[in-house]
Amino acid sequence: MANALRTALSVSTGRYWWVLVVRDCANGGVAHIVRVLRGRGAGHSYVDLSCSGSFEVCRRFQTANGGSADGVLLVDDATPVKMVQVGDEEFKRENFECVTSIDGDYAVVALRRSFEDLADEVVKAGFGILAHLPALVVETEMLRSKDLSGEKLFWNVGDGVAKSWYFEQGEFLWASKVVGECASGDGTDVAEYVKKRFFQSAVQVEDFNPDVAEIARSVAEDAWLFRTDHLPAFSTLPDSVAVARIREAALFRKTFKACAGILLASLLVTFAFWGGVSWYVAKTETQVAAIEKNIETRKELERVWKKLEAEKAGTEEFLGHRSRMSTFLKIIAADLPADSWITHWSVNRNVHSLQGYSASSEEVSKFLSTLEHEKRLVNVRLRTTEKTTFKRKPVVKFDLTAEVIP
Repeated sequence: MANALRTALSVSTGRYWWVLVVRDCANGGVAHIVRVLRGRGAGHSYVDLSCSGSFEVCRRFQTANGGSADGVLLVDDATPVKMVQVGDEEFKRENFECVTSIDGDYAVVALRRSFEDLADEVVKAGFGILAHLPALVVETEMLRSKDLSGEKLFWNVGDGVAKSWYFEQGEFLWASKVVGECASGDGTDVAEYVKKRFFQSAVQVEDFNPDVAEIARSVAEDAWLFRTDHLPAFSTLPDSVAVARIREAALFRKTFKACAGILLASLLVTFAFWGGVSWYVAKTETQVAAIEKNIETRKELERVWKKLEAEKAGTEEFLGHRSRMSTFLKIIAADLPADSWITHWSVNRNVHSLQGYSASSEEVSKFLSTLEHEKRLVNVRLRTTEKTTFKRKPVVKFDLTAEVIP
């Protein structure tokens, strides 16, 4: 019951992606369409619907399940990502397209005509394409969650197609896809080739067999995290109707959340008012009894009052220092960009030292520039920056200092 309600809520609010995975097998191509629903937190998405067959079969399945106006994230495993000259035709640079990974560590190159032909076939079947992604990029990003120490060759064989990916000390160096008789075996020949090419004495071979559901979930989670226009994709233009549908779903979710928030806030205010009145009545009765009792100890109250007067000067000085410190903390925190966060904040006299992470170098530069324009801050310096990852996502670690004007 809980899972059914969760699924219904995700579908009604548009928190899902349709992912179309197109494979080019030895005995012909095959398409898989998968609907991925968004769960709570990263890595908690799940697949509730899937179908395999021709484009027409997958399109009918999508329409039958209420997705006739929805677009698809097209994962292209049919377009070769390494091309050579065919016959006497001369290929020019503009005939190819380069797709760079999210973190910019590597890129794949494909013949423009090849992936455009596939996109045309998908559109003719009735699909609206939101983003056209090379499968190799998706698979390589999935491999980065594994142990990549040493020299690792990952090997996959299925439907007459053999794939391999080579990493050296965590760095992705080489990938291949072979169709036909050469696709059989256990990867020994490929490992020997890698040894000779990269001058390695030994290469560890491991199986890597991601199913369509795993690929679809990985693509969907990237789309939620980076949005479709920031995914490593071919230049296939997104379908305007499908994009409009996504915007409508996003507007509906915002409106729904706003209404729910207003209702919740109203309930909280009502309960807070009721609780406050109850507390005030109880507190007043207690105070009246206490005052009646303390009338007899007036001399003790006078002694306490004198002591408070003596400590007043010290208290005012402490509160003044705390107020100034709070003001500067508010100034710096208000300038922090939305995609950045601070992990360490220390204060030494008038110097504030901040360490944290940002989604990009541009966010760090923006934060630094904003602090430099604050009138009450001087000597704003960026000490270090470092590209790293947080939960397998690329981030920039920064370390900066700023001096406040007393």
